[in-house]
Amino acid sequence: MPTLVHILGPWHDPTVQYGDLIRAVKDARAELLAEVDTVAETQSALLLPSQDRERWSVLDVLDHIERTERSIAALLDRLYSRARERGRLVEVAMVDVPVGADYSDAIPRYDAVPAFPGTEPAGDRNLETIKDSLTQSRARLLDLAERGSRWDCSRLVAPHLIGRLNFYEWLYLAAAHDRLHTEQVVLLTGVR
Repeated sequence: MPTLVHILGPWHDPTVQYGDLIRAVKDARAELLAEVDTVAETQSALLLPSQDRERWSVLDVLDHIERTERSIAALLDRLYSRARERGRLVEVAMVDVPVGADYSDAIPRYDAVPAFPGTEPAGDRNLETIKDSLTQSRARLLDLAERGSRWDCSRLVAPHLIGRLNFYEWLYLAAAHDRLHTEQVVLLTGVR
């Protein structure tokens, strides 16, 4: 089973270019949706909700990803809004952003951590509805990410099970989460 190091590569640099971070967020979603389109063309039965809540179908994985991303976006919006209200943001063009979290040991595989409450698949949506929701949630996340290019959001932090993550690390986590579950989709389907 692939690990996160296998999927994302080893972590070396505590800063990344803002543009590279945003590109990683966009590319991760594009890769996920490309895999799903391949599954839809070849194994559409795998796109039905699972009856076994312990074993997710591809549709369940997508539902979970969208719910997780929605919660990340809400968190980032709250962090940003509070900091803005309190006058704690500095306007600056961010080129290099701090992303010092290394997820390779903390989340080694897609099944290593149970889904957080509220991000479990509900099994109540079809593929088109979930794909539309994934597109909307990623657009929302990218809109929020744009704030991080104009304002220094590196001190906006919130806890995660792997530690305290800053605004940019949460964005990176969204991309890593997509990539991790893309590998899960590949393993579930045997496509590739």
